[in-house]
Amino acid sequence: MDQFKVYNCKDSFATLLASQTLKEDLQELKLMQFYNEIVQPLADLIIKINLRGLYVNIEAQNAAILSLEEEISQLQSELNEIAGREINVGGDSLKSWLFEDIGIKIPKKTKTGKAKVDEDTLRSLKYPELTEVVQLILDIRSKKKLKKTFLEGLTPDIETGRTYSNYRIGPATGRLACKKPNFQNIPEGVARSVFCSPPGSKFIYADFSQLELRILALLAHDVPLLEIFKEGKDVHDANARDLFSKKPLEEVSSRERYFAKTFIYGLNYGGSIETIRGRGSEVFHDISEKLMHEAAARYFAAHPAIATFRSWIQNELKTKKRLVNAFGRPRVFFSPPTEALRQGYNFPMQSGAADIVNVKMLQIEKEIPGALRLQVHDSIILEVPEQEVAEGVRIVQEILEERVKEFGGYSFPAKVLIGNNWGEF
Repeated sequence: MDQFKVYNCKDSFATLLASQTLKEDLQELKLMQFYNEIVQPLADLIIKINLRGLYVNIEAQNAAILSLEEEISQLQSELNEIAGREINVGGDSLKSWLFEDIGIKIPKKTKTGKAKVDEDTLRSLKYPELTEVVQLILDIRSKKKLKKTFLEGLTPDIETGRTYSNYRIGPATGRLACKKPNFQNIPEGVARSVFCSPPGSKFIYADFSQLELRILALLAHDVPLLEIFKEGKDVHDANARDLFSKKPLEEVSSRERYFAKTFIYGLNYGGSIETIRGRGSEVFHDISEKLMHEAAARYFAAHPAIATFRSWIQNELKTKKRLVNAFGRPRVFFSPPTEALRQGYNFPMQSGAADIVNVKMLQIEKEIPGALRLQVHDSIILEVPEQEVAEGVRIVQEILEERVKEFGGYSFPAKVLIGNNWGEF
């Protein structure tokens, strides 16, 4: 016990000494205000959110597990029928079927010389006729992971009925990350429905509308994109019209819209055509790289301000290896040039969005203490007593859409909804 006391005293004293040095560094970098107004209060709020937890509906949890088991069974039957035999999507039978029975050339191998069948490798296969099969394999894997990790692995506290995550502030962009469970990795659908408001309470769900694209438009001063947002148009529909040269009254298909959304996000975040095509093979499998290069050229021709903004980022990284977001959050880039450039394109949007949400959460906590329960990127969930829902919605809407001085007084639109479980939103 004495050794334990000594260790804790030394650890606390070392932390105190380090804090003095770090404080001097913050003052030298003129970051004390940013630290005092955002970072430290946010750290305090995260501790509170971690201790509040989310209520878990056990009946919904069991129903979700059964539902996923049925979906997995159906998909597995489809794959087995295609292959003509039983296929284990995580085992050697998949490798033998792909690389021996079908005769596909092994694209990548592990260090021990075995064929790789991870997601990136499967999506990189240059066989258009296998696109649907690859997606089937990946769907089975993702549903199995969802069932095992996020549903069967979910163990709420016996006394409170809640599960408690562990949020932390991401050092690179200020985005919150969490684990055990990682709420940010739980996809939309049945798995989210198990997290609910307890009897006598409701969830208030709030989500910003295309936050990062709006930030890009503001930072780049891109008039066409700003006009789309000002007029309340569907930005992905508008981009699809540009990319596919649609006439004013000509309808945009759901696939064309999805293509535009996936493709434009990939470009804006610094993805290469090859990377975008590989990641979105279910969308782009029948579109050649040449056509995608042409589409990229049309996009930047229609949005020259974004191209100019990207050039500015390139120059900043080349000369300073450092960027600062609208709130004053800095990031130094140590990665190899290609990776640093991708991170650099990403940083102003992602970190700007993260700090907008962070600041809004701090404001909400002051007005509705103890209500915040969950944050997943641009969305948040509050748990409030039923009799306080109407007032809570008014406060949240007002705070989220209050003008942000760091972005020239722009008001970022947000939707605010009421529900009983996360899956409803």
